[in-house]
Parts: sequence; structure tokens; C-alpha cells
Amino acid sequence: MIRKATEYLPAFAVCTVIVFLLDLPFRTIGFLGLVPVAGPKNMLPLLLGVLFGPAGCLANGTGLLLSAAVRTDFTYAACLEGMLTTGVAWLCRSLWYLPANTCAPRIKKPQELAKFLVLALGSGCLLGGGLALSPTQAQGI
Repeated sequence: MIRKATEYLPAFAVCTVIVFLLDLPFRTIGFLGLVPVAGPKNMLPLLLGVLFGPAGCLANGTGLLLSAAVRTDFTYAACLEGMLTTGVAWLCRSLWYLPANTCAPRIKKPQELAKFLVLALGSGCLLGGGLALSPTQAQGI
């Protein structure tokens, strides 16, 4: 059964605000001297995608783009990060629910923990690699 789009709006709004509020401080003050795209906020695509479904996936990119708009950072890199985060969240969600019998996100067994850790590491590598290999990073912009 397909849900109405309005049923996803509260989850989408809350997730967007969460991503926005976590991204903005990392962009403005930095975190442990890391580049602005690094930090604990990179767990959000995996967590929000798995927990909130399509609304969480789309909210990742929207929150980052909203943060970029507040900072007046209308660059290719900001748009690329928003699109990459949405794609990685969708990929993590798809891989988490790959076995058709998985009905709820849980980490109670060692195999579920291993699955979560592999997805967390993989999503971080995809985001970092995708942004590091972007044309704007290669040009030094």
C-alpha cells in the first residue's frame, strides 16, 4: 500500500531540522580541526535513512542544502554534498532492508551489529570519497 505524501511530512520536517542544526555548527566552527564535511554528522544518512525511510533520506540532502543557503554557499560542492547524502541514505536504507524478512531496524545480534558497522564505514567512505573526488576539490575551489 502506498502512503500519502502528507504522512511523511512530519518526519521529513523533523529530520531536516536535525540535519540543519547539526551541519551548521560543523561548517562554521569546525570539529577537531577536520574539514567541514567530516565529523559525527556523517552518521545521519545511515541513521535517518534506516529509521525514517524515504522522508529521512530526502531530509538529509534538504537539511544540507538549507544549511548551505543560510551560509550563502551556493556552490557546486554544496549541491553535490546534498545529492550524495541523499543517495547514500537511500543506498543504506536499501541495503539494510535487503533481506525481505527484516522488518525493523535493530542491533541485537552480532550479525546485525556487523551489518550496521559495515554500512556506517561504507557510507562514510562513499561520502568522503565522492566529495574528495569532486571536480571542485580537484581545482582547489
